Amino acid sequence: MTIERKFFSQSGFTLLELLLVMAIMVVLAAASTGIYLGAIRKIQLGEAGKRIIYDLKQTQANAMSNKKNQRWGVHFVNQTVGQDYYEIFSSSSTYADSSKVISSADFLPGKLEFSNPSDGLTKDIIFFKISGTTTAADAITIADPNSGNSQTIDITAQGNIN
Repeated sequence: MTIERKFFSQSGFTLLELLLVMAIMVVLAAASTGIYLGAIRKIQLGEAGKRIIYDLKQTQANAMSNKKNQRWGVHFVNQTVGQDYYEIFSSSSTYADSSKVISSADFLPGKLEFSNPSDGLTKDIIFFKISGTTTAADAITIADPNSGNSQTIDITAQGNIN
């Protein structure tokens, strides 16, 4: 009997132990994937906000330098279906003016959307020539519907952009 035990001793893992370790690894992988995706969405939200602030300031600078002798503005579009976007334009008065010229358009990345303006609505931020002021204080809000995170960009009537 002693010889048998010496050569046939049981060492290693049982099937139950292996399944338990695999289950723990799957749970950890799922949790870390959720955290990773949340971090990516938060970064996208911050970068989209920075891009809009940059474009608003650039548009304001165009108005202040009286580029093309026009008013300059940004037209924000919250689509009910499809990706939300905004356009930079120049015009003698408003976005509705038939003589407006759209200089660029930019879509929000990923699943981000505008929550201000609301679904199906648009909003215009128009800067006056030379002064760079706007008609009234306003705000643009970008949201991530999956995480509930949002970022609000405030524009004062004096033209301050935060």
